[in-house]
Amino acid sequence: MQLRVSLASIFLALATLAAQAQTPKEIVKRIFDVTSAVIAQPAVGKALEKEGTETSGSKSPEDFAAFIAEDAKLWARLVKESGAKAD
Repeated sequence: MQLRVSLASIFLALATLAAQAQTPKEIVKRIFDVTSAVIAQPAVGKALEKEGTETSGSKSPEDFAAFIAEDAKLWARLVKESGAKAD
């Protein structure tokens, strides 16, 4: 199977904060809440937009983790179907 996709159509940059798996949930939630509040500020949105960045927040840390898990499955499938190999 030949897979032809323009990089512009599939490029997604994720800017995220990560913590060790053992990080207490209340700390993860606090970081999530503060980060979400900053991203929601109009001045921050305008500054990011000026740089060509669109923001889209997750509903929760668990929501983001689920997104990452699904995205990893998608990329694993695309790489497998493309026949790409690591040098």
